[in-house]
Amino acid sequence: MTTSVGKPRRTLMGRRLAVRRDSGRRYEELLDYAATSAQAVLAGPHHPTCPQAKHIYEQIEALVAAHTTPVTTRSFLRTAAHDALDALVEAWPSIADGTTGGEALMREHRGLWRRLMTEWPMGDYAQLMAEVLQAGGALTGRVLELGTGVGNTTSLVADRVDGEFVWSDRLPEMVERGQWPGRGVVYDLDAAPPAGLGRFDTIFATNVLHCVDDPARTLATLRSLLADGGRIFLAEGAGPTLADETPWALDHLFSLWDGWWDRGGFRSRWQWLALLAGAGLRDRGLSVLRAGRHDLGGVVWARR
Repeated sequence: MTTSVGKPRRTLMGRRLAVRRDSGRRYEELLDYAATSAQAVLAGPHHPTCPQAKHIYEQIEALVAAHTTPVTTRSFLRTAAHDALDALVEAWPSIADGTTGGEALMREHRGLWRRLMTEWPMGDYAQLMAEVLQAGGALTGRVLELGTGVGNTTSLVADRVDGEFVWSDRLPEMVERGQWPGRGVVYDLDAAPPAGLGRFDTIFATNVLHCVDDPARTLATLRSLLADGGRIFLAEGAGPTLADETPWALDHLFSLWDGWWDRGGFRSRWQWLALLAGAGLRDRGLSVLRAGRHDLGGVVWARR
């Protein structure tokens, strides 16, 4: 897949920066692969017995029901997403009865989680975030990243920060492992910010805020961490990618994790823009990530 960012239609704090798009063929092939793996689960004898597995099963049924035009040419470039879908099918008997979850599955497949976060398609959200931050001059002053994780976005922006860079994660072990420039802190977005964190010119997060318990409450807290005129940027995937409610290709895969299946997964950009407005943030805007006919989400932003 080749992607590009078109010429900005307006300045960054205008309504829209650009649309990052590709032909969509690669995503259609991933959607086809995901639907095929979903059908393999439905065809098997193991039915879900725990709440999380029942949710995954419902996502699988929704994907199969919506995917009525499969791709017939299998010339795709294999990525971690394909490997993870295969791992889900293989482990489904133990997922169905609740003995295996996402974390356990990733431990059985060493290195797969990092690949899943950094390779296409998840890596495109990090790439778009880095491009938007750079285009908007948002990497100066005090900069805070939320939910650094494996560093898929961190690695793209850390060396470009002109000022103080603070990166964070809710898991202490992830912060301890981080080797990026700047300072790492433990910050659980469902709790109060760490003492002495201060205020920031830029706060950004890539596919993190959909995992919080109460997005409105979290955004209100983040607003208090912004300096006057400071900006918040959220890269988030979309829920259904088509008007006919076709699910995002990896919905059922990411439902293996708490913070996804129990908190709703991806939202639409319009929901995020409404939440930003509700938090008292202005000058809201967006940049779109598309794959052919599919809307995969993108970046939304606003200013204090």
